Amino acid sequence: MALDRIIRFDKPFKPPTRMELTTLLADYFQGIGGASWDKDRFFVTLPGRPCYALGRLAKIPFSELPEQRWIEVWKDRTSVDVITRTADDITNALAEGLAEIIARFWQGARED
Repeated sequence: MALDRIIRFDKPFKPPTRMELTTLLADYFQGIGGASWDKDRFFVTLPGRPCYALGRLAKIPFSELPEQRWIEVWKDRTSVDVITRTADDITNALAEGLAEIIARFWQGARED
């Protein structure tokens, strides 16, 4: 299940530029993830295979977990969307922290 963390920017505030996001992603994920631009968004790949804190207790079969962890960061003229697809607890926590930094520094409003 995908989880979107949308940050909107109303005048006079503008979303970060692609270059600013490049710098932020490099500094935020320093040493734990690599960010690359692909067509219309950044993909941040994270090390390790996804895992869930309650996976064994909830009896989630290991084979049902995705092979890779990643976060997508998509931007347009008025918003930034930090997306996780089938993400685990660690990936979601990193994505949430990233969305909070973007909203706070560029004075954006988080959508519910």
